[in-house]
Amino acid sequence: NNRTGRSKKAIEAAPPPDVTDVCSPVFLTAFRTFMKEEAHAGHVLECYLACIAYKERPSYHGLEDLQTRFITKNGSHEIGVAIKDADLVAEALARGYRNEMTEPPRQLLHNLENELQIRLGRHVRNFRRSDVFRSEINSRAGRLWRILKLCENTHSKAEEFQNKVLDTLFDVVDYHVVK
Repeated sequence: NNRTGRSKKAIEAAPPPDVTDVCSPVFLTAFRTFMKEEAHAGHVLECYLACIAYKERPSYHGLEDLQTRFITKNGSHEIGVAIKDADLVAEALARGYRNEMTEPPRQLLHNLENELQIRLGRHVRNFRRSDVFRSEINSRAGRLWRILKLCENTHSKAEEFQNKVLDTLFDVVDYHVVK
């Protein structure tokens, strides 16, 4: 039935999207549209996406761009980050320009990425209640995302159950072998 996947009950049964889900190609355009309505939050989203891009392909140029746009005071899209994170970036840039042969560490922005995920979490909850999300989740890509997410959750629960059963079985075998 074509309407089954679009029903309110089916949408509510789907796992709620997290920050990584809404930054996937399925929801990113809709989430950006939603974030334009939120004051200052669009910059946080763009900084988070820049951190993800940096992690996938670390470079001093990308790190410097991230610093000038989002991290430094009076940056074009300053978001206000923790001083320790700003200092880490500044130190990495200072070391990197002295030694161009090395690549900046991938995990350099790990703490900043986690902080941004926390900040975006509130907006993701609001996004899930919005009309923009509802229309996106009812699209073909949104229905496919729901199915894949349910399969992913089922698979992880099955693995968890399998591991518990195997642990119990090994404990029983060990008990009988030792005895």
